[in-house]
Amino acid sequence: MRTLFKESLSRISDIINRQSEIISVVGSVSVSYKHYLSILKQIQETLTDYKLKVVVLGKYGSGKSSLINALLGQKFLPVNPLPTYDMVVEIQYSDKPNATLYPTNNSGKEPFDVRIEDLKKYIFFDREEMNDNVKKAIAYEKIVLRYPIDNYKQDVVITEIPEVSDNLISHECLLSADIIIYCMNSQSPFGTIDKNTIEHLRAL
Repeated sequence: MRTLFKESLSRISDIINRQSEIISVVGSVSVSYKHYLSILKQIQETLTDYKLKVVVLGKYGSGKSSLINALLGQKFLPVNPLPTYDMVVEIQYSDKPNATLYPTNNSGKEPFDVRIEDLKKYIFFDREEMNDNVKKAIAYEKIVLRYPIDNYKQDVVITEIPEVSDNLISHECLLSADIIIYCMNSQSPFGTIDKNTIEHLRAL
């Protein structure tokens, strides 16, 4: 996946360079050629630091975390047949493990960084623990986890979304995704929720 992605970026970059060369040569016949060159330059700069955005979506218990752990080659997310956490989880590469918590909009708090080992002070990844203190568990709508992931380095971002909702962060993740993987429970595949979600994704 990463190889194909990088090859695609390289081809797009080559096309942009050729377009820039052509516009520079014939630019004298168009008063707006500098504007087009500026746009191409912005696109080229975006491609330089572009990260492949993969979103894994599905109902609770559909195997999203198991799939992400398999893709990353290590258990970064907890796996449980019962629902665990209820927030958007984004995984990025970093030389050192760390995390950023994003409080809900109505909390009035700004995002802040925490150490991975201190996460349990703020959130629960276990539904049984969460039931003891629901307010603590739902005080955050997104968490960014950063690990030194050898397989993906710095050019891939994987995001897990519990379910399609009106959550602005979830909606933005879906709109900006390059790849969306939809997971279904093998015990009850393609139910009403699955059908409605897939139709929602098609309409994006």
